[in-house]
Amino acid sequence: MDWPEFIKLTIALIAVIDIPGTVPIFLQQTGPMSPGARRLTAIVAGVATAAVLLVFANFGQLILSTLGITIDAFRILGGIVMLLIALEMLGLIGDPHGSYRVAEHPNAIATGIFPMAVPLSAGPGAITAVMIYAHQADVSDSHDAHVSLIILVVSACVAAGLFMVSLVGHLIGQTAQTVLNRLLGMIVGALGVEFILEGVAGTVAYHLSSMQ
Repeated sequence: MDWPEFIKLTIALIAVIDIPGTVPIFLQQTGPMSPGARRLTAIVAGVATAAVLLVFANFGQLILSTLGITIDAFRILGGIVMLLIALEMLGLIGDPHGSYRVAEHPNAIATGIFPMAVPLSAGPGAITAVMIYAHQADVSDSHDAHVSLIILVVSACVAAGLFMVSLVGHLIGQTAQTVLNRLLGMIVGALGVEFILEGVAGTVAYHLSSMQ
């Protein structure tokens, strides 16, 4: 893998993860936390994202085939989770003010792992992408190292992006945050629906091909 390819795949994975799309959920989840806890959540999200993606890059096919799970099932589940989050952000279920439900005393480490890392950052799209990268024609040791490096770079971007949000999040007023939640809730919902449709289409295509 040459450097232009490395840069292209890194940018592609960053686009798939969509760090700006996780911002409103991060703000809601970490709202009751202290500044230090919010920063810890951002760091844990980055570390957990790296861990999940590295596992799937190296053992994804084995894990899914052993459990009899398809990546399309991951897409559908991730889409449902994102859709439920979006409906709460829009105020259609749960809090009428459009705030995603948070615990009264949220735990920074638990929040960093779920939902910030899984299913938001290390979601179906990112898992699919790294599995594809890891199983390209070039399966040399250098290729595996480059894929792992891409995952680490992108995960560092996740942590850095959320860390910066944690520093300025308190500057966003409650009204502005509610409006932002409503607007971005539509985007999160659309992504969730897209994941579901892609998962259903992939499942149907798989069963049709197996019948032939």
